[in-house]
Amino acid sequence: MRGISYALASIPLLILLVGCGTTIPQMTLGGQEEWIEEVELIQLIRCELHYGVQQALDAFPKTEEPNTGYNLEWLRDWESKLSLKITVDERSTLSPGVTYKEPLRNAVSQFQTTIPQNFSASVGLHSSAQATRVETIGFSYKFADLLAEGRLKKGDCQKRIRNKVIVSDFKIGDFLMTKAFVANHTDAVVQNGEDSPYSTFTYDTTFIITYGGNITPVWNLIHITANSTSPLYNAVRSKTHNLTMTLGRVGSSQAAAVANANLIGQAVARALDDR
Repeated sequence: MRGISYALASIPLLILLVGCGTTIPQMTLGGQEEWIEEVELIQLIRCELHYGVQQALDAFPKTEEPNTGYNLEWLRDWESKLSLKITVDERSTLSPGVTYKEPLRNAVSQFQTTIPQNFSASVGLHSSAQATRVETIGFSYKFADLLAEGRLKKGDCQKRIRNKVIVSDFKIGDFLMTKAFVANHTDAVVQNGEDSPYSTFTYDTTFIITYGGNITPVWNLIHITANSTSPLYNAVRSKTHNLTMTLGRVGSSQAAAVANANLIGQAVARALDDR
């Protein structure tokens, strides 16, 4: 009985150690400065947006040739309002368990078969800690300003990222080219003069990085078995990047309203997740 008393007495100490180790999580690990990743993410977004607009204008230029569809010159007068939300969530759990076993005298059945007997009692505790850190960055780019910086070549955006952030392609160019193809087709949209057939459009992408681990030391003694069924300590860290991009004419009140609605929707979703 002395062994089980020592085991039970150590459980509160372990729980206190896990609780004391909980802090606001770092945005990056491995010694990298937090600002480096954010700067490179924004650089990549800006570059992809620039290259995507350039590609769309090159694919459907203004021309006098017949049967070429609508041009995309209206895109030069547009802008993009962007919101980059970065969430880091860290969770840890401590679940110690102890089983006490007391062997009893063997029983003999009516068929003269020996049946081992024992008494056992299990005790388990659970403690968890969670910390979340959320940062949101809002910014905008006018396409005319981006185009004025000069032309880009394929692959230029990835070459500019020195530290190689996790995501290397937001697929912004693919999104813009898809909308450009639709806008070019006269049988798909109606365009009045040089005006855009669109009022606004929105692009939203999320990527999540999750990793974790656990440790389960197991003790099998004569009277005590500890942590035989579940991990003693478990830790998980996840990092979520969410990019929301709203495109519209420069100064468009409708584009601003759509961008604000997206931010409100994210806030509501966040509040529901935290319930």
